Amino acid sequence: MLGNVSAVQTANFEGIGGVLSLAPPDFLGAIGNFAGGDVIDLQNTRAAAASFGADLLVVTLSTGSTIALATTSTFTGR
Repeated sequence: MLGNVSAVQTANFEGIGGVLSLAPPDFLGAIGNFAGGDVIDLQNTRAAAASFGADLLVVTLSTGSTIALATTSTFTGR
């Protein structure tokens, strides 16, 4: 599980089917090489929905608040 990651650091996926466990809100870095088949596990967090836009993954929590995760990947399609 990654926590206490600064905004200048990037956590990279290493191939298809990887799992990245994050501890929001302590993860401030970017997520690299995120693609179909990869999983981001937000520890102790209940997500209700997620949306992708350019280089940002926005997760809407069951409480109605959101978490924005920067990525180095560009999302297209779905």
